[in-house]
Amino acid sequence: MLGLLFSCFVFGAHAEGPAPVINISLLAPEQKDSPLHILSFEYKVDSLQIVLSNASSKSVVGAAIVGVMAVPPGCVTDATKSSGTGTIGGSIYPLRIGPHETRVTAREGSPFGPAGLIMFARDFSAGGYLQVQVRVLEVDFADGTRWREDKSQALFDSSVVEADSGKCPNADRVAKALTYIKQVKFDLNLEREKSADGDSRGGGIPRLSFACTLEGTKAVCPGRQ
Repeated sequence: MLGLLFSCFVFGAHAEGPAPVINISLLAPEQKDSPLHILSFEYKVDSLQIVLSNASSKSVVGAAIVGVMAVPPGCVTDATKSSGTGTIGGSIYPLRIGPHETRVTAREGSPFGPAGLIMFARDFSAGGYLQVQVRVLEVDFADGTRWREDKSQALFDSSVVEADSGKCPNADRVAKALTYIKQVKFDLNLEREKSADGDSRGGGIPRLSFACTLEGTKAVCPGRQ
């Protein structure tokens, strides 16, 4: 009898499988008219920093950058949220970049971080995958002039969202696990997988991806770049 109970316990534990994982990708679709170009991203536990290039002949003193968050088709389990998007960031913060220079945003100036995106994924019923399209909304120059994105431009490229459809085979299980998440922890022994990264200097769309394991009330994310 004891052997039977032990066998059932082992079978049940095996059936549960590994902990569910939420995947998050940041992308920067091209903005041809912007004087400030996003080249790539850098992963830090307290912020996701942005590598920016000033393509103008004037010094930049401030910028507004926004992340538009969306869940690709097939990855949303709550039908009431299937067509929505959310934004994070968008406020002007000090940023000094000389003409034709490249800078990385300071940690305190970054518009978003891993923890905030995980919580958004939880509230948005993201079933395994969240895409964040990052855009420059405004650039302030030292001479008092500014550039602002045309308000008629869509904040996100729907074709880029659709291109990531189907990247969440366990959508229901991940969405359910996300509902229990109350905190985000970073494992310093866990290194982020970089195979999906992109850089505009290499001719592609800038992209940074990371994955966090959902363990009870904790989301455990990589603690190293």
